[in-house]
Parts: sequence; structure tokens; C-alpha cells
Amino acid sequence: MSSITEFENSIQLLREEYKSELLTLLTILQQDNPNSKTVANQLNSVVSKGTDFFNLFERSIDEYGISNFELNQDTRNRKIEDAENIINTIIFHWTTIRQTCNKFNLICPSPSRTAYSSTQRLIKKFDPNLSQKIREEFALKNLPTNGFDDKKTHSGWEIGNRKLTITQISVGLIFILISGLILFNKETINGMQYFFIRLILSLGITLVSSALLEGMLNINWTISKSLTLKATSWIAFFILLYYMNPPAVPKM
Repeated sequence: MSSITEFENSIQLLREEYKSELLTLLTILQQDNPNSKTVANQLNSVVSKGTDFFNLFERSIDEYGISNFELNQDTRNRKIEDAENIINTIIFHWTTIRQTCNKFNLICPSPSRTAYSSTQRLIKKFDPNLSQKIREEFALKNLPTNGFDDKKTHSGWEIGNRKLTITQISVGLIFILISGLILFNKETINGMQYFFIRLILSLGITLVSSALLEGMLNINWTISKSLTLKATSWIAFFILLYYMNPPAVPKM
């Protein structure tokens, strides 16, 4: 699929088809003495449509990290919410299937050991507390918990920012190179050149470091009694780098 919109439209289509088949099954089950063959056929349709729907949703979680997909913050948040919501659908899906199979003495299908692992890893990545509760419910209902138990974690779609990271590193290295050329090709530098070198060099190192290093940096710097500077992430790193142990200002 060429875009996230196309992917999500396909998921929505399968979701509606699955809901339609499930609703048909529930309607049949509410009838007096429903025909077991009719129930079995409709149950197979529900299992088939459910498998298609759940598998495509799992694929989207895995493939949205590919660089050709542009995943913005809003889409990312919605995908996390969708993952949490689909868990209830999965639980209801298998509860309905098992109850129906037991009632009509049908051979009951079962999910694979690794089913829904991507969805589970995504929830574990962004909401560990909720993932623990869901894991307990899955275990209680004898549903697979591989994604919760596996040591592997979801990337959080960080790979999707690979193009931005490469650009960031490239620009940072250019800034560092410019600073070096100015610094080592000048026998003397004036105050303006000194300011420019420190500014560009600090920014270049900040761009490269923030692209390669993980974690969050916060600073709370009191400049005077009435002025306090607060910064976070790469801005904090830039300020810290610029003001921490600067070289002596050259004499004019």
C-alpha cells in the first residue's frame, strides 16, 4: 500500500465486513433452535473475516515504521488508541466463537501462539500499566500473550524518522565543518567570528548528538533572581553546550 490513508481505509473496510458477519452470527444465535449447519457456516465467515481484519491491523503496526510511510504525531496517537480498542474486539471475538462452538458441538479454532503480538508490543511500549492488565485478562481467557511476554519491544515507529535523522546529522556535520574551517584557517579571529563559531559549532554538535543519542535532558538555569531559564530536549543540550566551559574570548 502506498500511503497510511490507503492502509487505514483498507483496515476500515475489513472492520466493517467483520462487524457485518459477526452481527449476522449474533442474529442467528438469537433465533429459536437455529440450524447448526447455518451456525457453522456463519461462524466460519466470522473467523475468516476476523482473521483478515486482525492480521491487516497487525501489518499496519509493523509497516508504519517503514521510511516510505509519513507517520505524524496525530496518526501515531490514533493508532495507539486503535490498538487499545481492538483488544476488546479480540476478546469478544474469541469468547463468542468458543461459546458458539461449545453450544453447537463444533470444532473450535484457536489463535496461534504469536497472534496479536504486534498489537500487544505496541501497547506495552506506550502504556505498560494497561498492558499488564490486558495481559492478565488474555491469560485468564486462554488467549496468546506472546507480545506481552516477549523481550522484544516495539520501535515506536522511530525508524519512520530515518530520513529526518539523516538530514539532521548531515546538517550538523556541515555546521561542524564550517566552524572548523573558520577556526583553523584564521590566524586571528575577532569577537563576531568567535560568537559565530561557538554558535554554529554548538548547534552542529547538538544536531548530531540528538540524532544519535537517546534520552531526555532538562535544565533549569537561574540567570538572576528575576530570570530563570528552563529548557528541554535538544534546546537544553544546545544551551548547556554553548555556555559550559566556553573558551576565552579572543582579544580584539
